[in-house]
Amino acid sequence: MKFKIRFIVFTIILSFFTTNVYAEQKMMKGKKILIQYNNIRDLITFSKNMNIGMEILPIMIDDMVNITQGILGMYKLPSAIKIRIYPNKFGVNAAWKRINKKKKSPIAFYYHKARTIHLSCQSIRVGVLAHEMTHSVIRDYFRKKIPKKTTEILAKYVERKMKSYMLYLKYSKERW
Repeated sequence: MKFKIRFIVFTIILSFFTTNVYAEQKMMKGKKILIQYNNIRDLITFSKNMNIGMEILPIMIDDMVNITQGILGMYKLPSAIKIRIYPNKFGVNAAWKRINKKKKSPIAFYYHKARTIHLSCQSIRVGVLAHEMTHSVIRDYFRKKIPKKTTEILAKYVERKMKSYMLYLKYSKERW
């Protein structure tokens, strides 16, 4: 019973921090990120799959951006990184086809022209988000396209570092 009451109170409080961008799209802001979603269930699923509590989600994702920048030594970030959450892989697929025109889409991707990470709340993991954040940080830092192989190597490196850091946090007493 207490959990249901806390969840209802949290949902009401969360509604004060979200606003409509389009007819059905909502937002949650952090200092360095802007999370866009259509339904609160998608945000809850995203939070669960990332093993991050809803009440601190924007703070934790902001910290992930800071850690990514620290690992890469690239601290320039002109504006917030947008993270577009879709309810399933079909939403990511549709966005990929609109932008890329290729048939097979990845589970998540970063589109530099809109400075947006597109991902599914069902298939998201810490490593995937860190990987896509790396593409954003690198693109913002250099302001021009650098070789894809170079960005992929750096993204995979940051992905591994972020996974090990999150694992450390999970099993240590230190929390964000």
